[in-house]
Amino acid sequence: MNKITDNKQEEYNDKQNNEKQKINLTADSGYSTSNNLAELEKEKYKERFEFYIPDAIYQNSKRNNSQKEIVFDKSKFIYHKDIDKFECPNGKFLNFVKNFKKRGYWIFHYRCNFCRNCPYFGKCTRDKRGRTISVSEHQPLIDKMRQKLSTKEGEKIYGKRKTIVEPVFGNMSHNLGFREFLLRGIKKVRGEFSLMCNAHNLKKITRFLKEQNLLLTEALAKSSTYRN
Repeated sequence: MNKITDNKQEEYNDKQNNEKQKINLTADSGYSTSNNLAELEKEKYKERFEFYIPDAIYQNSKRNNSQKEIVFDKSKFIYHKDIDKFECPNGKFLNFVKNFKKRGYWIFHYRCNFCRNCPYFGKCTRDKRGRTISVSEHQPLIDKMRQKLSTKEGEKIYGKRKTIVEPVFGNMSHNLGFREFLLRGIKKVRGEFSLMCNAHNLKKITRFLKEQNLLLTEALAKSSTYRN
């Protein structure tokens, strides 16, 4: 009796673990907006998904393989919360200038007043008014995402896009010439995209059958055998 109870408990625990296992979702930098990252912090998303979405600056740095350190990159400026100022790599402070709303979120603007007499003027900035930095109110979320993407696990998960997601769109747009939708309306566009997906999948199936020297009927018969 105890053995049956233990088995049922193990099955229940396995079911609970599977339900709690998060789904990894990746997207390109076009989806990395402050509003999107803030929305994804809500519990209804966090408890179900793990997101990997690089911002444009981070993604470009990876694409260009820029391993060398950029001394005057914005990430090298240290923010001092107690005085609300940024400190540049040369030890000078950037003062708060103004803030404004952009697409529904706040942007904070900082400027340094010591640049013209700085030995790094021309390298850090060429603006005679001084180096400026603009940061979003959601900058901590962007930094958090960059840190997650920079881990070994993050690099491994996001790297799968290159072999799973990107080749599909590359084939559709470049090889099949599908660069825009011809129809209008969600329902029609979904139908049009479904046709393109079918064409893509049929070409993959055809190539696979040719490589394996199989007829479609033979492949279907084998598939049916494996399922049974």
